[in-house]
Amino acid sequence: MPRKPGPREWSPRGQIPGMPIWPKFVDAYLEAALWSSIDDNGEPFDKNFDIDDFDQDSIDLAIKESNDFIMANRKDLEEVGSEEQHGHDFWLTRNRHGAGFWDRGYPDQIHSRLTEAAHAYGEQHVWTGPNGTVYLE
Repeated sequence: MPRKPGPREWSPRGQIPGMPIWPKFVDAYLEAALWSSIDDNGEPFDKNFDIDDFDQDSIDLAIKESNDFIMANRKDLEEVGSEEQHGHDFWLTRNRHGAGFWDRGYPDQIHSRLTEAAHAYGEQHVWTGPNGTVYLE
């Protein structure tokens, strides 16, 4: 199945939680989830899947948590970086990877607040079902 070029065209596919505040944030979050996660064969998920392979409940969860994080930290987020960078860093930081908000050169107070806020969401994992659909848990 060929991959779709360019950014996702967002539409309100699910009723809850609705539209992303920053669509590029959510896309980057899901992309980071795929490239930083490894399947049962030791392959990065992004080798065989793209963000369109996530199930709707996982997309809804990503939108809800992204929107919550953006609203709670909007002032800091708007002061530094970009939507895409922030979505990427939210995934990496919440999962305590070796990169994230703290290594962008942001002022100490900002990266500390963003890191603490992301850690509060806890770790999240990627997995696939027998039908080839990708899920967040």
